Amino acid sequence: MIHDLLIGQYGRWYGAGVLLHSQVDWRLARMQAMGTLAMMLAGGLLALYIGFKWWERRRFFRMLRMARISVNRGFARVRPLHGGLDAWVAAGHEVAPLG
Repeated sequence: MIHDLLIGQYGRWYGAGVLLHSQVDWRLARMQAMGTLAMMLAGGLLALYIGFKWWERRRFFRMLRMARISVNRGFARVRPLHGGLDAWVAAGHEVAPLG
């Protein structure tokens, strides 16, 4: 099954290459005619894209780390409720109704 999946994936890339080879050849010929500046521009754009993707991935993983609350940390932030809800209201804290 995995073999079929890999063959299918590579087959799609091969098919895309067959369909787009003339456009790629044309683009490379144009860039060759433009010279070194075009290659530097393409390399710079590629570097910007890779840098952006790296930053986006880093930001995503940072968000995942912040979303986790361990059990010990979660219980440490719970206030004791001595005297029940009446004591909570008497202390001046707001109690929101359920629902």
